[in-house]
Amino acid sequence: MANWAGDEFGGANLGDGRLNARLIKLATRFSERPMASIPGACGDWAETQAAYRFFDQASAGKRGLNWQSILQPHMDCCTGRMAQHPALAVYLVVSWRLARLIRMGRIHPEWSADVFFSETEWAGAFILNKRKPPLTLPKCPPTAWNT
Repeated sequence: MANWAGDEFGGANLGDGRLNARLIKLATRFSERPMASIPGACGDWAETQAAYRFFDQASAGKRGLNWQSILQPHMDCCTGRMAQHPALAVYLVVSWRLARLIRMGRIHPEWSADVFFSETEWAGAFILNKRKPPLTLPKCPPTAWNT
């Protein structure tokens, strides 16, 4: 897990190299015992105190650390990983829209499918929903239930 934490938080710029190192160490400890409290995740009392001092840096009058500056390197790594798999993001959006259509089609079966989709989208969903593709598409959108 130490390599994971170094990869995720190695790009942190918290204004002090010791804070950057502490962030990586805390991420390592918390990832090893994700359900533990701070004292339970830390190895001993000195490490627990160091963790609390690290989090105290975000209080007013200190270095001005905040959750954004602490999590920024992790968010950058996540963005980089998502950029490598754009099809997954598109799939999740389409899946969400289809799930919403199904749910709303059950609640309001009389609603037109063009409430949710453009003409090409509902035509594609209509074709996919049929066992055999129809010879012609309907001139007006089907209801949400029939899409």
